[in-house]
Amino acid sequence: MFDQKNVWSVRELQQTNSEISRRFKSAIATRVTAQAQQDGYDVTLYAVRRWAAQGAIKVTHAGRKKLINYQSLIDYLEGATERAWC
Repeated sequence: MFDQKNVWSVRELQQTNSEISRRFKSAIATRVTAQAQQDGYDVTLYAVRRWAAQGAIKVTHAGRKKLINYQSLIDYLEGATERAWC
C-alpha cells in the first residue's frame, strides 16, 4: 500500500511555493484570463482566445474543452515566448 503521509496535493504545493503554483495552472480561457487580470496583467478574453487559436500559447485539448497553460500565457505576456515552449 502506498503511504498517504508523503503525498502532496496540488493545493498544498501551491500554498508552499507560489512559483510552483504558476506552473500547475491550466484552465479554460475565461478562468485563465481572470487569473491573469487578478495578477495584474492587462489582457482580454478575446486576446487569450486568439493567441490560443494561433498557437502562440500552449493549449491542450480535453474533449470539447481547450485547456490553456497559464505559465505559457504569462511567458507570452512577458515576452519570453521561446521559454514558453520548453
